[in-house]
Amino acid sequence: MTDWLDLADSYAASLDASRYLAQIEGAGLGYASQMHATVANSAGQAYLDSLVEKQEYALTRRRSSRMPCMTILASTGRVSATSTQRANPALRRGRTSTEESDLRPHICTLVLCAALGMAALAGCTSEQPGQAIPGGTPPTSRPPTTSVSPSTTSSGESADLPSDGAPKVESPIETTKFQQDPCLVLTDTQTTKLGVASPGTARATGVGNACRWRNDDGGSIEISWGEKIPRGLSAAYKANNAGKYVYFNALPSIEGLPAVALDVVDRRDKGSCGVEVGVTDRLTFQVGLSQSRSKIGTAEPCRVAAEVAAEAVQTMKAGG
Repeated sequence: MTDWLDLADSYAASLDASRYLAQIEGAGLGYASQMHATVANSAGQAYLDSLVEKQEYALTRRRSSRMPCMTILASTGRVSATSTQRANPALRRGRTSTEESDLRPHICTLVLCAALGMAALAGCTSEQPGQAIPGGTPPTSRPPTTSVSPSTTSSGESADLPSDGAPKVESPIETTKFQQDPCLVLTDTQTTKLGVASPGTARATGVGNACRWRNDDGGSIEISWGEKIPRGLSAAYKANNAGKYVYFNALPSIEGLPAVALDVVDRRDKGSCGVEVGVTDRLTFQVGLSQSRSKIGTAEPCRVAAEVAAEAVQTMKAGG
């Protein structure tokens, strides 16, 4: 990281990923497993709150000084106190180099990795596609279980979905091409209209592929797939019923598809919102929006995120 904007965006990317992580459940039904999940969720919330604070700090520093944010010493992983103090007057007011080092991006953290491990999903966020890392081998004393696949309808949809109050996807769309290359979801014309630069940056997350577009004013759009949580919007509704989202609002259908606005941290006053859209009863994509600093307060962020989702659906229906 060489710029405060890069640092702020890395925190925003972690926050975007957290919306899907809230839908991951504990690996088992045992007391110990549920207790582990509870502890991880509690620690995770504290971590998310710290990400918001650090993102705002980095953006503030970017506005007040266009200087490099820090120098990371590769040998120790610590911040060079001398260079950082020159760039950051806050250090001269008492912030230590150790505290400043906490501003380094933590896209893959112990807490979030643990949550992913409990669900036996893929590893943490990576800029390159990765392979799933098992969350651990079950104890040998645990009796073997028999895997039972959910029944499906003639259309290939699970018969037990939707559930937990989620609406049915009446007109599913084909998205395989865009799951494999999520940066195709928005065309150059659309990104220009939305005020972000093309091409986007593709990355693999713990639950599917994603693409991120940004600009030089702190604005970003991320579109991510939740294919490793194969219960579609039902998983989001279940997570909300369990109190995992601080807001969860059903939206008018987006290009004929059901959608909700949701987040684990309420940052709408800071221009951020998440929208999840069901493309089938088993699959969704999410839009993570952070408005440009100059646009905050000019439009409700969830409405803008829904508009981004509509652009994405139009592209997918047209085939790219």
